[in-house]
Amino acid sequence: EEIQSETDKAGMYHITVAVTGSSPKGSVHIYNLDGVRFRNERTGTSAASVDESFTDKAEYSTEKPVSQITVQGILYSKESAIITMQIKKDGEAYSTRANSWRPFPV
Repeated sequence: EEIQSETDKAGMYHITVAVTGSSPKGSVHIYNLDGVRFRNERTGTSAASVDESFTDKAEYSTEKPVSQITVQGILYSKESAIITMQIKKDGEAYSTRANSWRPFPV
């Protein structure tokens, strides 16, 4: 699932990507063209872009307003699982997406 925001008005973004199910793993990729850093809400560290794997939830916030942002969440699982991506802009819900995956019987 990938979400791209291109707006005339820059804003502060908060991104949450979570996976649930039987032993799911997730990966999140985030970047922006404004050169603004993203703060990892769990560790407090920041980076110009994000490429992180996780097993439950990953949360990031922009350190300054940005006008363009790309967020990609990836779900890895051999069993039924769900990935949920929530993006807030300036504290308001901007986008929420959930996708489920169910293995096919062999």
